[in-house]
Amino acid sequence: MNNLNVKQLVIMVFIALVSVFIGRMTMMDHGEDHSMHINGGENVLKESKWRCSMTEHPMIYSKPGKCKICGMTLVRVDGTDDGLGLTVVTMSEHAKKLAEIETTQIGRQYVNTEIRMVGKVAYDERRVTTISAWVPGRIDRLYVDYTGIRVGKGEHLAEFYSPNLLTAQQELLEAKKRYEQSANEQSQFLKDSNLRTLTSSRKKLELLGLTVEQIKNIETSGKASDHMTIYAPSGGIVVKKLVNEGDYVNTGAKVLTIADFSHLWILMDAYESDLPYIHYAQKVQVTTDAFPGEEFEGKIAFIHPELNEKTRTVKVRVNVKNPDFKLKPGMFVRSKVYSRLAEKGKVMSPSLAGKWISPMHPEIVKDKPGNCDICGMKLVPADKYGYVSTKDSKAPIVIPITAVLKTGKRAVVYVEHRNKMKPTFEGVEVQLGPRAGNFYLVNSGLKGDEWVVVNGNFKIDSALQIQAKSSMMNHTEGEETTELRERQKERRSTLKLVVTKEFRDSLSPLYTAYLSTQKSLVTDKLEEAKSAFKDLNKIIKNIDQSTFTEDTRVLWVELSSVLKKMATQGAESSDIKQARGIFEGTSMAIVDIEEYFGHSDSTPYYIVFCPMALNGKGALWLQNNKSVKNPYFGASMLGCGEIKKTLQARGLPK
Repeated sequence: MNNLNVKQLVIMVFIALVSVFIGRMTMMDHGEDHSMHINGGENVLKESKWRCSMTEHPMIYSKPGKCKICGMTLVRVDGTDDGLGLTVVTMSEHAKKLAEIETTQIGRQYVNTEIRMVGKVAYDERRVTTISAWVPGRIDRLYVDYTGIRVGKGEHLAEFYSPNLLTAQQELLEAKKRYEQSANEQSQFLKDSNLRTLTSSRKKLELLGLTVEQIKNIETSGKASDHMTIYAPSGGIVVKKLVNEGDYVNTGAKVLTIADFSHLWILMDAYESDLPYIHYAQKVQVTTDAFPGEEFEGKIAFIHPELNEKTRTVKVRVNVKNPDFKLKPGMFVRSKVYSRLAEKGKVMSPSLAGKWISPMHPEIVKDKPGNCDICGMKLVPADKYGYVSTKDSKAPIVIPITAVLKTGKRAVVYVEHRNKMKPTFEGVEVQLGPRAGNFYLVNSGLKGDEWVVVNGNFKIDSALQIQAKSSMMNHTEGEETTELRERQKERRSTLKLVVTKEFRDSLSPLYTAYLSTQKSLVTDKLEEAKSAFKDLNKIIKNIDQSTFTEDTRVLWVELSSVLKKMATQGAESSDIKQARGIFEGTSMAIVDIEEYFGHSDSTPYYIVFCPMALNGKGALWLQNNKSVKNPYFGASMLGCGEIKKTLQARGLPK
């Protein structure tokens, strides 16, 4: 080899080394590693791994791309086994930014909740007056001759003829005359007797419907009239006209009905869930389509004591002033009640703190005990109606609604531990109080100074599932909803599975460990069950995936992740009841594995179901003999259960 060729070779080697170095540096800058994830789900990339943000698709990928199940863009999650708890996950700052995780610090503060109701305007029943005939007679003249006319208090309504009235007036004039004549009498007894007769005649006319002024006019004029004018005892709108001119009426017959529209009732429908935040004397804002943008203010005056079982609502009555007569009975209206909430959802009202309220008229509020100016009833303290003051209650712990993941009866919040080297998040189950605008009140689960995740919660939950930890979105003790399982079944039916004999044989120790768990719970032996759970966890890691097709790998990773999580929890069970609850999730995962992948030994397996298990919820399990042995009850009810399905060896069920 001549000198020229040696120089060319050296130059080529140098260029190659530089290219490799630059390539490695580029990969480090981008934080990517393009090695493949192949063996057993355990040799995952040490620095990076990628997965779908959908919690139902826990397949682990070694490079960025699209999810093979749903086509969504993969997200990167760093770290594998970290020695943290089952609900704790850690990730890099880069992964946190990529997942768009946002946090905020929570605290205690008073918040307002808005209760919305709908209803209709109605008459104020206390301001409806009926004009009736006090004596039999004839309507000779109706001054108010149509419905809807407005009348004022004291205005004339009708001319009424009655012989009884004429006789009573004549008796009054005669009694007046005798009384005046007895003025010169010496007998005091006679004077007093005539005075009593005169007073009785006046009272009789009052009872027949004449006013005091009319009686005085009769005495002054000295003439009896065969007609009487009926005057309005109160102002308002004539809502009913029940007679016509010339009609004869008997005593007690209704003539007119007058309603005062200056004060009205609004009858609202409140849902039963809103009742804790609705109280007597609360202010209500009312709107109607007839006057857009205008609000009418009223106060809650009555909450009906009974619930409508059909609509699940309670009638709430609001008293509202209507001086301009804009509101009309029969109008549909909407209303809002703003309640200021303290701890545990108790309602505060600064304007009523330390006040005294009339039990019949909520508009009467005073600083001291006393009587109502309208009805005379004794005032009662405001706290009798459920109000609390700042002294009696402190501000509640509140969290943004976006921080909460709700799964049926459970509510989950992810808390960030800021004292860690890397972003670390822990799932915490909380008990929520009422919703108040954009916040939830927290009754328990948080101390009130934590940093909680308000965006990216589902991606954190996905990171937990990748590491075979406890997904906070799943129900406790492995419970899965029917809807979720149906979606899973439908999606899995599209996968093209290739199951080799070698893979099916490798599942035998898995079934053996599961059956050992089942038998330990049958005999009520907690420690043996925990040991079997631990063995189950180890066996999952040793399953050989080298012969898997892509679809087979997707399904195996999905099922084994659930099984591994259940096994991990089962090995840490604190009592037999908890172990049995976890065994349900374990059984559902192992049944899925058996149905999709099968078993190799010649013994058939049986799917057994007990409807009484887990407090009547019902649960299934897998066993390898026909004699029912219930792991959820053990010795207390060993034979409870029914075989639902038989799975033969070596083959997938059709």
